Amino acid sequence: MTRLILLTAVLVLFAVSAGAQSRTIGYQGELKIDGVPYDGDAYFKFVIVSGGETIWSNDGTSLSANVPSNAVSLNVRGGLLNVMLGNAAHPNMTPIPASTFTRPDAHIRMWFGGSDGAIFELLTPDRPL
Repeated sequence: MTRLILLTAVLVLFAVSAGAQSRTIGYQGELKIDGVPYDGDAYFKFVIVSGGETIWSNDGTSLSANVPSNAVSLNVRGGLLNVMLGNAAHPNMTPIPASTFTRPDAHIRMWFGGSDGAIFELLTPDRPL
């Protein structure tokens, strides 16, 4: 059985963190599976890409815009997810270098791993910064 996973996302803000050496991005999205809003804990992986290059990934392991090794656990309620990308206080999250924002073609790419994080699906399309 094929599942249709739909993510509509809004890039809500980016904020300068201490020392202006790194930044965070507020990312908000709506997640539906087969038209039904997802509800529960879920695993996600995030990469900021430019062309075929990884500029940043949630755990720092992505190369060539591929999926990172470690996931970020988020609580999704009524289909709504919120995360501060680059918030190093969150497990498996590395700071986003300020230089990331100098790339005019930068996009956020993400994968969804459901409640168990066993199998990750790429969510498309990539979202522009």
